[in-house]
Amino acid sequence: MIVSHSELESCRKGPVAWIAKMKQPRPFIQMGYEGYLKLGIYRYHKVNDASIASAHLKKLLKAAARRLTDLGRHEAVMEQLDRYVSWWLSSGSIWIGHRVRISFSVSGFLVLRGEVGRVDLTERGYRALLLGRVDRDWDNQLRFPLLQQAVAQVYARPVEEVEVGVQSLTDFSIQSRVFNARQRRMANEKFHRLEVQLRELE
Repeated sequence: MIVSHSELESCRKGPVAWIAKMKQPRPFIQMGYEGYLKLGIYRYHKVNDASIASAHLKKLLKAAARRLTDLGRHEAVMEQLDRYVSWWLSSGSIWIGHRVRISFSVSGFLVLRGEVGRVDLTERGYRALLLGRVDRDWDNQLRFPLLQQAVAQVYARPVEEVEVGVQSLTDFSIQSRVFNARQRRMANEKFHRLEVQLRELE
């Protein structure tokens, strides 16, 4: 059974409803302005060229103009991409990867999957970030110590050398941390208990 890391908290809060939802046809989710900004950011990191990324984002927004009709928001998204590039160039960060796919399981039945927005190289190791809205209690979410372990597996690094966190796409501030062995063990135990619960409900 697969659970997206973005849905893990809702799965924990209502496993019966989550299973019922997963059995239904998946609805088509249309992308909003922030989603297009992320695509512009990903293109920038892919080609390392701000002008190409800007042209790509402009093309995407133009194609979506019938649905996203606020042209002022179009311009704001374009400007935010420019600000992101300026932030990145001044940050001194070293890019390792973007849209990094992860897969993590404790005992095999329940698999956490999804993607991490960007992975950077830092002085202490790797930093894996989710880009977008920053929840006040983000580091209390079960997914983050699991993501730390998943990213360590992807890059074959010691798990203590991977920090995980979030980056706001409004002011580009970063919050990140390294979960210690006890915290990771407790997270794995919670994930396993959820796995047992879902197996019984399936």
